[in-house]
Amino acid sequence: MKNIRLLPYNEAYRPSLESYYLPEAQAQYTRLPLQAVTQLGPAETGILIVHNTYPVGFFQLETENRFPNYSANSRAGLLKKFSIRVEEQGKGYAGDALCSLPAFAGKWFPELNEIVLGVNIRNESAQYVYVKAGFKDTGRRLMGPMGVQYIYSLPLK
Repeated sequence: MKNIRLLPYNEAYRPSLESYYLPEAQAQYTRLPLQAVTQLGPAETGILIVHNTYPVGFFQLETENRFPNYSANSRAGLLKKFSIRVEEQGKGYAGDALCSLPAFAGKWFPELNEIVLGVNIRNESAQYVYVKAGFKDTGRRLMGPMGVQYIYSLPLK
């Protein structure tokens, strides 16, 4: 595993996120970190994927189950807006971050026992990374803003 850490978003990282870029083919499925953190709701946490001291990725975790189409489990968290900086892709950071998620969630969100997410049916590279990290296809499908999404689940406990 690479030297990565998952950290709750902190404004000290804002300057290094200002240059965060994704090509349109990827940006259509997510939001850039600075866009996402300005729209966080009360039960949403921005999570940085940090290599050494540099943020190489980001995702958001919603911890209050207001997403019954994803899971009926009241102790599930919803992972969304996952991305890795384009210049850092292909280095294993996404997989390492997802494999670190159970320990991170256990420390910061001990009430959770499952992480769920939606991944676009056309986003095959993301599907591969999620499955490799232990997420399973639940068989449920949702219509998302960019088309059909597979619903994946990762048990935590």
